[in-house]
Amino acid sequence: MGSIGAWISAFFAKIFGTVDRSTDKLRQDPDVMKHEYGSVIQEKSGSARRLKEAIATLIRTQEGYKTELERVEDEAEELATDVAGAEAAAIARANKLVAAGKSQADVEADPEYLGLIESHTDWSSSLGDKRARITDLETLIAQLGEQIDEQTLNLKGVMRQIEDLKVEQAQAVAEVISNKELAQINDMLSGLATDGTGERLRSLREARGQVKAEARLSAALAGTDTTAQRAKVRSAGRSAAAKAAFADKVFGAAAKDAPAATPAPAADTAQKRIDQLP
Repeated sequence: MGSIGAWISAFFAKIFGTVDRSTDKLRQDPDVMKHEYGSVIQEKSGSARRLKEAIATLIRTQEGYKTELERVEDEAEELATDVAGAEAAAIARANKLVAAGKSQADVEADPEYLGLIESHTDWSSSLGDKRARITDLETLIAQLGEQIDEQTLNLKGVMRQIEDLKVEQAQAVAEVISNKELAQINDMLSGLATDGTGERLRSLREARGQVKAEARLSAALAGTDTTAQRAKVRSAGRSAAAKAAFADKVFGAAAKDAPAATPAPAADTAQKRIDQLP
């Protein structure tokens, strides 16, 4: 089971490896490279657009808080005036009652005085809430301002990346085209162009060398045969001469008395020599 799994893994690894190599080769095409850069630039532009929308939302939210802050500050100012007025009115009422000979208990039981005190208390509570809201709004506005500044810097960075990518796109496409042309020129100069002339010349030169080698071998063999034939003829000649000299010493007298032999015609001698050839 493990071997099957390993085989499957190797199979898919080979497929995806081939796909990766094909993809790398495809990306070396100028048009494909331009399209790929265009896709990246488009994605970056989409990110910039979404970032702009997010910043716009933050700005709208901040502006809403600012508007609310102005309203709450106005309300707080009015409440502060009301609180101060209620307090002054309550004091004036108490002083009037005291001047009329009323005791503290009578003053504290006075309905008008009690109404002023109640209004003062209510308005003071509302003023406290308004002031707390003002503090919260100021904090929120400050935080949003920091986020807006931070995201604005990010947006500027993305926009710079887009501009840089546009320049890089043009440079990369130009480099690929230039490198392809340079590679073709180098191939032509080194004899490795795709027309196959280098391989054909190599085959022709090998055939030429083979013919020369065979010719030298044939010449060497022919020279050996001629030398052997000459050596055999010379050996036969020396043997005939030695026999004639020995016969002359042994049978000298008889040979002198015997009638001279008629020499063989030159043609016959030549023919005999020829016949002796192997």
